[in-house]
Amino acid sequence: MVADLKFAFVTLCKGLGMYEMFPSNYMTRTAMRTVCGTFPLLCQGVSALFAAENPFVDDTAMFGSYMTHNPSGTSLQCLDHFGQVMKSK
Repeated sequence: MVADLKFAFVTLCKGLGMYEMFPSNYMTRTAMRTVCGTFPLLCQGVSALFAAENPFVDDTAMFGSYMTHNPSGTSLQCLDHFGQVMKSK
């Protein structure tokens, strides 16, 4: 669905001077540290959906530190390219 709206979204973001999506900042790092410190299994489950095949083989003591770097952001250009790939199947 987002790939279908890609052109309008990219045009709008460029017009607003936004070239980075989901940047890492104090607010996102603090939120992730708090949530993952309180509910580590929740964060491990989410990580399994997006990144790791089996997050339980990772170093669980370091998992909170890993998650403080998420979301780490991406460029508008990467999102634009991903939309192109999705549209072309």
